[in-house]
Amino acid sequence: MPNLQTLVVSNNDFSGDIPTRFLDSPALSVLDLSFNSFSGELPESIASCQKLVNLNLSHKQLTGEIPKSVARMSMLSVLDLSNNSFVGKIPDSFGSSPALETVNLSYNQLEGPFPDNGMLRTINANDLVGNDGLCGGVLKPCSNVRASSSARKKVHVRHIVFGFLFGVCVILTFGIAAFTGRWLYQRWFLYELQFHHQNLQVGNRF
Repeated sequence: MPNLQTLVVSNNDFSGDIPTRFLDSPALSVLDLSFNSFSGELPESIASCQKLVNLNLSHKQLTGEIPKSVARMSMLSVLDLSNNSFVGKIPDSFGSSPALETVNLSYNQLEGPFPDNGMLRTINANDLVGNDGLCGGVLKPCSNVRASSSARKKVHVRHIVFGFLFGVCVILTFGIAAFTGRWLYQRWFLYELQFHHQNLQVGNRF
């Protein structure tokens, strides 16, 4: 599709990987695939759309890391990757992208220090919300994130230990109960046997 300039297919029920044939459009300037069910990773070849100005891939099920090649798109002005499942760090080169004016990375699973360079210095914190592992820049200091992460790990370990000990206690309780019940039954059985034997002896005397 060499002459395709604008492609808007938002608010549909498309699924699967992003079709790579969209990326073979050198004249493409607007690509809006938002509010669909596309999944998989964003291909590095997205950077081949060098005339792309507006890229909206929000509200989907995209995973993996954000390709570093996105920062090399010299005309990209608006980038919306919000409400996906992107992981890893934000590429440091994002801030140096020459035309980038608006970035929305909210509600993903991004982590690590936020690049504090170029236009990213003035980014709105609301465009980063929902990424609990991100820190620095307009967000909370990274030391706080590491401390909270360490605290969560300690709580998780305590839960595991508590669960293990609780399980051991339950097993021991049932084991002791079963052993005690068996012992009591054997005592009762021997008592009944002796009592019955004594009655037989008394009856034989008469």
